[in-house]
Amino acid sequence: MFLKYFMKGLKKMKFSGIKKSLSVVLSAASIISCFSFGASATAKTADVQTSAATSFASKPVTGNAGKFSWDNATVYFLLTDRWKNGNTSNDHSYKRGLKADGSVASGIDERGTFHGGDFAGLTQTIEDGYFDDLGVNAIWLSAAYEQIHGYVVGNDSSPSFAHYSYHGYYVLDYTQTDANFGTAAEFEKMVDTAHKHGIRIVMDIVMNHAGYNSLYDMDEYGFGAVKSGWDSYYYAHNNINNKDYHSYIDYEAAASAWGKWWGGDWVRAGLPGYEQGGSDPVTQSLQGLPDFKTDSSKSVGIPSLLQTKWGKEGRLSTETANFNSVGNKTVTNVLSYWLSQWVEKYGIDGFRCDTAKHV
Repeated sequence: MFLKYFMKGLKKMKFSGIKKSLSVVLSAASIISCFSFGASATAKTADVQTSAATSFASKPVTGNAGKFSWDNATVYFLLTDRWKNGNTSNDHSYKRGLKADGSVASGIDERGTFHGGDFAGLTQTIEDGYFDDLGVNAIWLSAAYEQIHGYVVGNDSSPSFAHYSYHGYYVLDYTQTDANFGTAAEFEKMVDTAHKHGIRIVMDIVMNHAGYNSLYDMDEYGFGAVKSGWDSYYYAHNNINNKDYHSYIDYEAAASAWGKWWGGDWVRAGLPGYEQGGSDPVTQSLQGLPDFKTDSSKSVGIPSLLQTKWGKEGRLSTETANFNSVGNKTVTNVLSYWLSQWVEKYGIDGFRCDTAKHV
């Protein structure tokens, strides 16, 4: 069942999967990563076996006439936001780095802010032949889907700094690109441009956890409870610390209020109406992040957060129909379906599964 939604829409093709594993360290956490890729078009789909995620190229890679093999790929890892700023109009999407009145906040510690890199900038670099000159034939790209809009606090020092999800590990919505990185059309152009240069695109994905509950997102989507004065504190972006930041969140609010977030069927979060994280790798709330119940066999509905979000965006009917197309709606199957769409729509060549041992 795990692979079912990665193969949907690709039944006429035959593939074999090659599974690659490696260990990396990101930030302060040790993370086991798993690469999975589409390979030969002559083997049977039954040959595909993986415990993380498998993707299958649905768009041809036309450049680089030499024979390609994942066993001998030269992979370049990059964070889109820390690359090239090709479209400055998206630099402050979702009011990131802005004051309440829309002006740019001054004196921000930039360690954890968005720096402007985007799909348009990456496309320009590919077109310029930078990766061709390096001999790179695969790009491992940070997660492209929409991240939480607001910031959390970077560390326990006082003052600390605003920590946005520029790295792509605090997912909000798997179904569309993050506006800071660019539009769906810009993402598609980037993938197509890479393929014309014989370069495969491997996308980082997170299946273990959702993003934190930032003050901004809680107010924007009406889940949990924020206390009076939160906005004056938040929009300053300066002299922040964990104690004060979290003092503006009512963690004792009713379960019905917190149920407007992901909901207890989807994640473990230790909040009213939610289970506490466990002590083993699969059920723990890693770094306090809401832990997706990828181990659960229970059928789930659309999280209230996404119903609210999609309704505001005018996408609720479309996304509900897509959601309803999933057969056995476990958390794992729904996440797999959402991620499979990045293959079907854009031709992603592979996934790198973040925190794989926790899934």
